[in-house]
Amino acid sequence: MLFEGVSRKGAPWLTGKSTEGVIVEAKGDPTRIGTFADVHIEETKNWAVLGTILD
Repeated sequence: MLFEGVSRKGAPWLTGKSTEGVIVEAKGDPTRIGTFADVHIEETKNWAVLGTILD
């Protein structure tokens, strides 16, 4: 996913979109904004999915 910014939940949650355009939120360092990373999806919501960043 591409990390686009800090989530509305606030830090440390980051938000971005998957290659399919799905909104993804994961806890991470704000220095990741503007970078790509693989994320393991752990929970689905009506509006987004939550996951853990894979290093």
